[in-house]
Amino acid sequence: MPARRATGVVYQNPASSLNPRRTVGSSIAEPLVVHGGYDSAARRARVAELLDAVR
Repeated sequence: MPARRATGVVYQNPASSLNPRRTVGSSIAEPLVVHGGYDSAARRARVAELLDAVR
């Protein structure tokens, strides 16, 4: 089955899914914490890399 058929759109309301008291960096880092595999230095480096990618 082509990936397009198995892919759907997930609509999100940013007001309910993003916490305005958290920094963008901590919001990006959260999945890295939850799914593991990164120590704090590697996590900070990966967050910086991702932020640079969208600059």
